[in-house]
Amino acid sequence: MKTRALGVSIVSVLVLAAVLAFRWAERDGRFDLETVFVTGLGCCDTTAVAEVIQDAFGVALHSIDTDSLARELCSVPGVSAASVTLIWPSSAHLEITLENAAAVLETPSGRVAVNRFCRRLPEAWMSGDLPVIRFSTDPDTALLASAVEFTHWLGENRENTVVILDSTGVNVMENDLTILLGSEMLEERWVSWGLVSPMATGADQVDLRFRGQAVFRRNS
Repeated sequence: MKTRALGVSIVSVLVLAAVLAFRWAERDGRFDLETVFVTGLGCCDTTAVAEVIQDAFGVALHSIDTDSLARELCSVPGVSAASVTLIWPSSAHLEITLENAAAVLETPSGRVAVNRFCRRLPEAWMSGDLPVIRFSTDPDTALLASAVEFTHWLGENRENTVVILDSTGVNVMENDLTILLGSEMLEERWVSWGLVSPMATGADQVDLRFRGQAVFRRNS
């Protein structure tokens, strides 16, 4: 019994010493955040990210709410997701995932990049490789969302493709040919276009808005 009691006493002393050492180091600022490693920034606004994390510097690591900090980082334009990992004794790792641009909206007032959910992205996301959606007046919200999703589905490898929104719905321009798709079943109709495209030689317009039909039109 005496041996067991002695062992318990020693363990208690060691635990107390560890707690006191931790408290001393904490008061001395040994566990305060000093260094932050960031990955995945890409073209994100580094100033905006720095403003989010600046208040965490000098705060003890165990007092930092990593979930809350990650949510704040997600509020930075162009950031899709973020995670914060604490690295003892005084560092943190921020991993940022950026939004992917799906298309460029082109209006009389200018151009803006958007993701597949039609959310606007910062100017840094603009790229000449992105497909373009062009319209002269504000389109129906649902139609615009469908056009962006369709454009994302098309992919970024169609350099000469321009999607136009007007009163007829979604139209696609490839070189000098206009393909009318309407406002529904856009992907299905585009697949149909792939089947009938060899017959479009000499046509200026192909109308695929009618189920099971492809109407070829020439301007002259």
